[in-house]
Amino acid sequence: MTQEEIISGNKTICEFMGGIWMQDDYGDWGYEIDNPHWNKMQSIESLQYHSSWDWLIEVIEKIKGVFRRYKLDGEWMMAKEANSRLTPIMNELQNLNIINTHYCVVKFIEWYNQQTLNK
Repeated sequence: MTQEEIISGNKTICEFMGGIWMQDDYGDWGYEIDNPHWNKMQSIESLQYHSSWDWLIEVIEKIKGVFRRYKLDGEWMMAKEANSRLTPIMNELQNLNIINTHYCVVKFIEWYNQQTLNK
């Protein structure tokens, strides 16, 4: 993956996780992230979803929650599709390949965002 693809993917993930693009009290721009493990305001360059399992695992947990919600709501076709898109993430996670896992996570989020736009 290129640096541009990594940054774009990190932005996609950050927004999926509820990050909000904003300016802080000092005039610096970044994503405000509600997470106890790191500073609330993160510049685009400091997002670490592509290089830190600590960051990426929380995203995977949220994605697994999306799958569970589809099942609980009885949306079986969406649950089946979500599961088929979750499988590559879990495979790469088992391989301990963070870059490929990051890529699969971004692809899942892009699919999920498209589904929510179509509702």
